[in-house]
Amino acid sequence: MRTKTKTTIILVAIVASIFSYGTLAAQTLQDAIRLTQSEQFENADKAFQGLISQQPQNGTNFFYYGDLYIRQYMSDSLSSTVKKMASDAAIQFEKGKTAEAANPLNFIGLGEVALFQKDMARAQSLFDQARNLLPNKQNKLKTPKEIQATAYIKLADAYVKSNTNDTAAIFTALRMAEKLNPKDFEIYLVEGDAYIYLLNDGSSAIRNYNTAAKLNPKSAAAQLKIGQLWKRAKNYDSALKQLKLIMLPHTKNWVSYMLKQEIRQMQKLISNGFWNSPQATLMPKCNISTHCFRLKITPKPEIRLRI
Repeated sequence: MRTKTKTTIILVAIVASIFSYGTLAAQTLQDAIRLTQSEQFENADKAFQGLISQQPQNGTNFFYYGDLYIRQYMSDSLSSTVKKMASDAAIQFEKGKTAEAANPLNFIGLGEVALFQKDMARAQSLFDQARNLLPNKQNKLKTPKEIQATAYIKLADAYVKSNTNDTAAIFTALRMAEKLNPKDFEIYLVEGDAYIYLLNDGSSAIRNYNTAAKLNPKSAAAQLKIGQLWKRAKNYDSALKQLKLIMLPHTKNWVSYMLKQEIRQMQKLISNGFWNSPQATLMPKCNISTHCFRLKITPKPEIRLRI
């Protein structure tokens, strides 16, 4: 058993090194964001540090650096706490405010931290400050529509990621984003997340994910979310078929790779009769914002699965 465990650890380390190979040279913001989304957090951290050293006055870099800490917490909330995540993320958002005071994104980031802390009044105040930095009848700013749309998308996403069920705020922000830039596929990713994780509406979620995939066929994000949705519905064959669409053109997508391995492990458990046995129990691992659960099979070792 000890030899088998050691072999598994070595295999995971090798796979991780393959996925991280070539990513250390990431120099653009999009590179750093992709590393974060693929849960290559260490490489993403290095990429953001490099970006910020080159562009210290760019508040957007700080926003996505702060978002890294939130996503890292969401990926494995057992290894951290809301307090630690909030502190780390807020440091970057505050730096972003100082670097570029007119950028609404870092106010949204701080508002998201407040939502995780269940401080609704502070979150609303920060979101209001962010809105005041966007064009309105009073200030007549001339911010590009694409940038405005991104701000509204991130505002909506803050509610979804923090598991704050304020659908009026979420859908109002998304409709504003859609009006400004209807071809931004991230609108429909966030809307799909809101439907499945806050409203438990899989049909509306997959409709939005499909729209996102059509708007940006090169992005793995929508295909991954559809695969996650099939996994959530325990339709593992469909989930694996969906993930094959990602693995070929996006061979460095660590999340899709790990999800694929987890689904195969579940199929193996089912075929061996463990899944429906009296010894198999599903226990909550973390809150809904992490999209996780834990499968415990006794006396078999515990297996953690991510949705």
